[in-house]
Amino acid sequence: MFGLAALAAFACATALPAPSLRFEARPTLAAAPGGGVLWSASVPCDDPPAMVGARVFFALDFDLDGAPDAADTLGVSPADCGSDEGDGSRVALRRALRPAHAALLRALIVDPAGAPADSHFALTAGAGSILSISSYCARPKNGEPEWIEIRNNAAFAAPTAKLRLEGRAFGGAFPGALEPGGVITTGADTAELRIWRPGARLVALSSWPNLRNSADTLRLSLAGGLVLDSVIYPVGGAWPREACVSLESEEAAASAHGYALTLPSPARWRPRDAGFVIDVRAPVSGRYDLRVYDLDGRPLCALARNAIGPVAYALPQASCPDLGARRGPVILHLDPREGPGVRRTLAILP
Repeated sequence: MFGLAALAAFACATALPAPSLRFEARPTLAAAPGGGVLWSASVPCDDPPAMVGARVFFALDFDLDGAPDAADTLGVSPADCGSDEGDGSRVALRRALRPAHAALLRALIVDPAGAPADSHFALTAGAGSILSISSYCARPKNGEPEWIEIRNNAAFAAPTAKLRLEGRAFGGAFPGALEPGGVITTGADTAELRIWRPGARLVALSSWPNLRNSADTLRLSLAGGLVLDSVIYPVGGAWPREACVSLESEEAAASAHGYALTLPSPARWRPRDAGFVIDVRAPVSGRYDLRVYDLDGRPLCALARNAIGPVAYALPQASCPDLGARRGPVILHLDPREGPGVRRTLAILP
């Protein structure tokens, strides 16, 4: 368990340069046997004496308030260099954690003197598992202002102080925390928005990001940069063209047009595994793109361009050669020519 000094160091830690004690590449999360998550990382054996007495501290933060709600620790030892867990040049680290709810996981390397050396954070579940963008209005009705709706999907109240929407902080209109199941609607002018969204809980941002009608990404993140959820709508504009509806309504509209996107459950793919099939349902004459994005909205590749009709895509795909080298969540976006899009989150495991 954490001591008070370690807790204080953990809360203040940021990723500090440390040539000897560092996470090599980005640590990963995968499903653990019996439930929970399996955290995996490696530490280079550049300086074995510096590893004597070093430890990795873990903290699970369920409510995003920055304080650890559950903690664990793992030793780092030069004796593991060249063992079955390493290859002589690095130490392989693994820890199975069993959070009862989706959480923010922080891992911190502490050197033998107790000073932080390197840190890492990730979500134990997929994008949107704690806080999500549930609706948005990027191309509103005549006279209606733009807005974005945020929902708390977690079992804990989530403080708003560290939340950022497109990098903008929440204003003083909503101090405190968003209760489980709670919903807030953000906009530039809450007085005007109240006419269009009567009864909604309205929150002004420090500045409004001015959403594009076409090809934009909406990101909900923490102040440190971790993306909690994102919505991507490609060239062609937000759907429908002159109305504002929830993402669930958009998916229902896509289904009514004959489009659907189905992934295996759970939606986790290991590049070395075969048989992972992405099913696209589409009309026999319907044309669409199937693109892959990261959570920041950057396009990674396209599984299909201007495709027609229903197709089953098996990963890996020659059209996405770099996808197997990624780790963590990506977004699959089915973009029909004549209807709304459908998105799915896919976790890429090591």
